[in-house]
Amino acid sequence: EHSQKAAAAGYAEAEYALGFEYDAEGRTDAAIAHYWRFLAAAGDDYRVPVTWVRLGRALEKQRQYADGEAAYWQALTMLPKDAEAHAGLADVLLDEGKFAEAVDEYRQYLRLVPNNGLAYGNLGRALISLDRVEEAAQAFEQAVRRLPNNPDARMNLGLALSSLGRLDAAIEQYRAGLRLAPGNAVMHSVLGVALAAQGKREDAMAEFKQALTLDPKNPAVQEDFAMTFGRKP
Repeated sequence: EHSQKAAAAGYAEAEYALGFEYDAEGRTDAAIAHYWRFLAAAGDDYRVPVTWVRLGRALEKQRQYADGEAAYWQALTMLPKDAEAHAGLADVLLDEGKFAEAVDEYRQYLRLVPNNGLAYGNLGRALISLDRVEEAAQAFEQAVRRLPNNPDARMNLGLALSSLGRLDAAIEQYRAGLRLAPGNAVMHSVLGVALAAQGKREDAMAEFKQALTLDPKNPAVQEDFAMTFGRKP
């Protein structure tokens, strides 16, 4: 009996090591298979919760969102305050379009890790999808405070502020974003939309010309131009 337990422990150890190794190498399907084998053999091994989290991330990479969600829930039944499990579950819920649940999980995660700007950004995306724009703007503002040099964070905040009619503040964010990423065609485009909404059509056209020079076939830029000027570029 002792030798059988030792053999089982050795098998589980090997499966855990292979799963970790293949995951690090980007061989995600192989990693998933080894994680499942480890979990089947591991019993009460202390590494079971973290393996459920790793499995969740691997499944999410392969767009197996339902299975990824289930893996994260398994981890959280064992470690309810595991920050990585809450973050992973929030991400997969966002991917699945379960926006209200994603909001809850991002907030759970941010109570545990309050300085993660990317998580605030994803929280904002989930809130936007629920048309909770004021709350989204607050989340994006928190993201910008933590990631002031991230142009995407600046643009997301600008878009939320624009939706709320706070055009001066939105333009400030777009211009800050362009100082960080002057080649961002979409940023020039949304700045053009905001300027046009203020009646500054010449300034808006200048931004659109920049955007179209940078990326003339970008569908978002073309749509913004048509919406603003009533014609194709």
